[in-house]
Amino acid sequence: MKLLVFSDNDEVAKEILSGVRPFKERAFVLTYSSESFEGFADKVLRCSISSNIRFEDHAVAAIENVAKMENFDLILVGATKRGKEIAPRVAQRLGYPCVTDVTKIDVGESIVVERMCFSGKTIATIRLSRLPAVISVMPKVFEIEEGNEIPEESQVSVDVSENTKVIEVIEKEKSEVDLENARVVIGLGRGVGKRENVERLYELKEILEAEFGSTRPVAYDYSWLPEDTMIGFSGKKIKPELYIAVGISGQIQHMIGVMHAKRILAINKDENAPIFEYADYGIVSRWEEVIPKLVEVIKRNKKL
Repeated sequence: MKLLVFSDNDEVAKEILSGVRPFKERAFVLTYSSESFEGFADKVLRCSISSNIRFEDHAVAAIENVAKMENFDLILVGATKRGKEIAPRVAQRLGYPCVTDVTKIDVGESIVVERMCFSGKTIATIRLSRLPAVISVMPKVFEIEEGNEIPEESQVSVDVSENTKVIEVIEKEKSEVDLENARVVIGLGRGVGKRENVERLYELKEILEAEFGSTRPVAYDYSWLPEDTMIGFSGKKIKPELYIAVGISGQIQHMIGVMHAKRILAINKDENAPIFEYADYGIVSRWEEVIPKLVEVIKRNKKL
């Protein structure tokens, strides 16, 4: 099976390339970076873009052009924020069927995929009735596993006919957090109460060498933390060894992002909060009482 993989995030591209290795005959990757992709792709197609062209428009045109030349069976796009726009636009341009936000791919006599529906409340199983097709794949679905591929390389030039031009780029506030690769993540929900209370959790963050994550309201509505700390259906998907949920109710839209955490510790004063259905360990109490005691215990154990 001949495949084209694209993501604006190199790690996500490598995840997809690792996941499709069992059923690919030849896998191409289209990239705007200088990453080598040795051990992952059979061929690397490199693109460059001028500053006045919108990235999504350029990527759609690049994928369309390459697909028309190479006749791929599947085009797999990482379901990042940009990928969620790019995948369906590519499918529309090429007239291909499209399945988005895929979490599982099975290839046998036919291709069967699973995807989240209704904000993650249900899982749909879909059989592709024809190929070629476009699939957008959620981050963290596959583990990165290096193979023995030694890729060829070529440059791709693209003429973009879109009417949209970039006039100015204003960067949003960003944290220096690397949530996807963090060993421990402390997730903050509305139950934290107010922005000033975030500071009361810094000591726990430091002694655990953790990163802060957040629910959508905390990052998007209240701006207690930067938007790039948001975890969930419309945010990041993480896979830490430990996820500590502080004041998080446990709505499915958030929990989708932490489903692959190895251990979940929930701290919530509401014993009926949905978070306890997902947690490996749960503490029913006010976080203001629990966190200082937790810090004390961790410090004491570190001294032993």
